[in-house]
Amino acid sequence: MKNDLVRQQALALAREGIESSGLGPLEVNVLFTDVQATRAALRAATELATDLNAAIRVRAVIAVPLALPLDHPQVSIPFAEEALSALVWEFKQNSLDITAHLYLSRNRVETFFEILPPNSLVVVAGRKRPWPTLQSRIARRLQSEGHRVVFIPFRRRDSTRAQGSRL
Repeated sequence: MKNDLVRQQALALAREGIESSGLGPLEVNVLFTDVQATRAALRAATELATDLNAAIRVRAVIAVPLALPLDHPQVSIPFAEEALSALVWEFKQNSLDITAHLYLSRNRVETFFEILPPNSLVVVAGRKRPWPTLQSRIARRLQSEGHRVVFIPFRRRDSTRAQGSRL
């Protein structure tokens, strides 16, 4: 029941964006925050993309501390690429156009705002808490900047366990 409501809201937001933009094919952007949250967001995004005949873009940002050169993050780039590929591969079975995009940046959150095209449809998943979480703050700020955001609340025990949790 709750999933149907979220889905209806997301479809309405997406259709509103399609009607107002006229810029070409619709993309559903999934922001990578951690493996479990992104898996939950991808589940919702695949349903949306199927209904809207849209492509899915998984956007992941590796934050590089100022002490390191930008092209030498603490996380191995091949490792991050492999983790993203494995996550995307889980959802490729229904022949959707799903791609992963990896960015290196000094500020992870700010980069999300820089890389998203204006008026984007964005799916973010996070734990539902009475206080603001990183994911809910990102969602709220994206909405304030004109993006259409679908926030997918999830519980950690609902998602399958993954070895790595963050990039």
